[in-house]
Amino acid sequence: MLQTEVTEAVRFAGVSKVYGGTHALTDIDLGIPAGLIHAFVGENGAGTSTMAGILSGKVTPTAGSVTLFGKPSPVGNPKALKSEGVAMIYQELTLVPTLSTQANLFLGQWRNRAGFLSEKEMRQTLRELGQRLGVRITPDVAVSTLPIADQQILEILRAQLGDPRLVIYDEPTASLTFRERRALAGVMFRLREQGVTQILVSHDLPEVLAIADRITVFRDGRLVDDRGTADWTARELGTAIRGSSHTESVSATPVARPVLEPGREAVLRLRELRIPHLVDGIDLDLKPGEIVGITGIVGAGHHDVLRALAGDVKRATGRLTIDGRSIPLPRTPRRAKTRGIGYISDDRRRTGVVPELTSASNVVLTDLWACSTAGLLPRGREERYGRKAAQGLRVPDHRWGVAAGKLSGGTQQKLLVARWMHHPVRVLLANEPTKGIDIGAKDEIMQILKRLAAEGVAVLIASGELEELVEASDRVLVFHDGRIAEEMHTHTGTVTSEAIVASIQRAVAS
Repeated sequence: MLQTEVTEAVRFAGVSKVYGGTHALTDIDLGIPAGLIHAFVGENGAGTSTMAGILSGKVTPTAGSVTLFGKPSPVGNPKALKSEGVAMIYQELTLVPTLSTQANLFLGQWRNRAGFLSEKEMRQTLRELGQRLGVRITPDVAVSTLPIADQQILEILRAQLGDPRLVIYDEPTASLTFRERRALAGVMFRLREQGVTQILVSHDLPEVLAIADRITVFRDGRLVDDRGTADWTARELGTAIRGSSHTESVSATPVARPVLEPGREAVLRLRELRIPHLVDGIDLDLKPGEIVGITGIVGAGHHDVLRALAGDVKRATGRLTIDGRSIPLPRTPRRAKTRGIGYISDDRRRTGVVPELTSASNVVLTDLWACSTAGLLPRGREERYGRKAAQGLRVPDHRWGVAAGKLSGGTQQKLLVARWMHHPVRVLLANEPTKGIDIGAKDEIMQILKRLAAEGVAVLIASGELEELVEASDRVLVFHDGRIAEEMHTHTGTVTSEAIVASIQRAVAS
């Protein structure tokens, strides 16, 4: 880590934020050194996003003061903060997919000559900014054709047009592969070399420990610890984030799963699955009680297999058998559900929760008949059934009547898992089930998936969280170019996240 004498970029003094009766932040005193990478970590709802929102101007504190590079910060004024050199990189990209890379770079701040756009100047600036950060973004192509990592880097390049002194990242790597994460980390290191202060909000603790120079832990809206990264261990950091209340979590009592019987018949058999340009002839068997992990680089095809089985890909072809009965590939999620297949989406905000419905409604909508009488749903019954389904997932009592769109990402993800506790299935497809959520929620969700497997459900997990796959899965399948490149059996004890990375690298190089 960088060791140098630095001055403060930001000073929070007695900062609090209250929403109604909820204290998002309480009396925060914190100094952020200039020129370093400073991480904010905590469980969902701990206050990290509120801190980032105050720095970017999106959130106005209820009390306290913020000093920015020695001067009072224009809190609550994003435009003024941008002029002071503050840039915010959101997890949800703000690019226009149909516009070119250089057009997105200058979105809202066109370079023009005599009223006309100067494409030449925009291309040149794109190249120069890329050279400054050691990256190359292709000009004259639609942003939608770029890998997600390049889109994220383009967001950072756009922020560089204002020569920022402070860059804030909100879960920047949640959708990236390990290789893309390394590329983004390289960009952050180059910005640090140029003296730019950076704030990283992340739930990925290994990433935080590898990238950050200093780590501040928040819990329940309060600052609980602040140290240089060299003074943290992974175990200490996890304990500080969770606190003693985590002992009540399901992760405190790990699920013991039975050893699978070698001759047990498969509940799902998939043969010759093909999706034009995405998947090329996949054969897959899933046994009752088995957890199979699938992974690969972005575009390898593993996510598309789940979507096809979930009824979300119209062009898919292949042969499918459930419990020995041949059935057509489902063409809608509803048809998949009637075949005993449940699906946890990798995009909880767009295709997961229904944001206008309450937490309870989001859980029970998979089977409203189960909690209705003669077609009527008595008042309070949704919440009762929702709570029952979500046992083992810490959903706060006051959240059950709140619209799901107002909840944290971790709580939304718990609702998606609870749906399939409410409506039992034979096969559960989990697409990036722990993406962008805190360590406590990750533990709870993985334990619930193990519990379902222990009860006989076949679980298929597509994920880039390699350590989770190794710990939870009976088998791990490495995908590349729409095919299964390698199969690893975790019971051998030789499968590690490093071994999976090596397998992916071999597949890419071949």
